[in-house]
Order: sequence, then structure tokens, then C-alpha cells
Amino acid sequence: MTNCQEVPLIEFIKGELDAPGTEELLRHVESCPDCRERVQVMAAIAASYPAETLEKKRRQFNQKLWLIAAGILVALIAPLLYLEMRPTSIDQLATSEKYAAAFPLVTRGGVEVSALEQVRREAHEAYRRGDFRRSAALLKLLPPDADTHFYLGVSQYLTGEPDQALLNLQKAAQLDARWIAPSKWYRASAYLKIGQREQARALLRELAKGENEYRRKAEDLLEKLE
Repeated sequence: MTNCQEVPLIEFIKGELDAPGTEELLRHVESCPDCRERVQVMAAIAASYPAETLEKKRRQFNQKLWLIAAGILVALIAPLLYLEMRPTSIDQLATSEKYAAAFPLVTRGGVEVSALEQVRREAHEAYRRGDFRRSAALLKLLPPDADTHFYLGVSQYLTGEPDQALLNLQKAAQLDARWIAPSKWYRASAYLKIGQREQARALLRELAKGENEYRRKAEDLLEKLE
């Protein structure tokens, strides 16, 4: 895919692509900011329709969605759509290193309520099975809330992108206090991976002094680093 006009974004949002087509599209979207923004906006528009009226208005909705998404006005309305979207909630913090059990998934009556949740569900499944490259690619399509930044950061850390992981983990901690301790742990690990031991030590000392699930691990790792 070299021509953005030929990228089947509409088919992707509607779930009509097969596995090879989806993989090819994701590779393109990951390297193309314009297409990534278009997918985000299309998903956001889809998410604005209540689940209980979605079937009734599907025809009407699809016409509006595709016309808006295909038009030049899409880029102009994106910031307004993001402002209206609520951040995802997580019921409890998982103790797993990879937070697989706590990944946010929004459903209503067992059925995904929008195209946005469909993308989130696919990211969730990829994350749980350890396909972190795919989860990272899908997470980049979601609105940049705290949860998305955190899981994207962890995915990037686990796939050898420590610099990008540091940025997203920091943003997650800034947006939501729940991610402060987990973010510090993974940021310390990322700093160690790129050889910045002093920055890692500083974060580990903060964890070792506080009441959090990483306190003991931080103490043990500090002993090895000192």
C-alpha cells in the first residue's frame, strides 16, 4: 500500500478485511500519520452512536460516517471528537507483570458497542496473547487516554522501543495517578535497557520508599545495581 487513497480504512472499521488485509493495513497505518488520524476519527464518529439504536440507524449512520471520513473536514473535527470522549476505566490493578487481566474492554450486553471498542478489543486480544507489536499498532489508533498510553508504553518496552515507551509511560502517569507506580517501574526498566542507570536508580529509589506493589522488586533491583 503506497497510495493512501487506496487504503481500505472503511472496510477495516466495518470489520470486512481478512487477516492478511488487516495486517497489511496496520503496517501502513503505523507508518502513515495521516491514515492513522483518519482511522481514529472514523472510529470516534462510530463511537458516538448508542448501541441500542445502532442497528436501526446503521444505513443512515454508514452514509454519514463514510462521507465525513472521506472528506477533507475529517482532520478539522478530530480535536472536538477527542475532547468529547471519556477515558477508559479499569476496575482493578492486575498484579501480572504485563497487566493482561486489567486491559480495558468496554462492552454492553456482551457485544462491542462501537467500532472504537472493536479496535480496543483486538488490541486487548493481541496484548493478552503476547503479540505486542500488533497491540502497539492497534493502540496507536485509539484516543490518547491514560490507559492507552500505559499499555502502548508497555508494548513498546516489550518490543524493543524503550525511547518511545518512556514517552508514553510518562504521559500515562501524568494523566492518571493509578499509573504512577507501574509507570516508574517500566520506565526504570527502559532506562536500564538504554544504559541510563542513574535515571533508573532514581525511579527505583522512589518506588522503594513508597507503598506500592513494586516496592520489594525495586529494593532487590537497587541492591544489584549499587
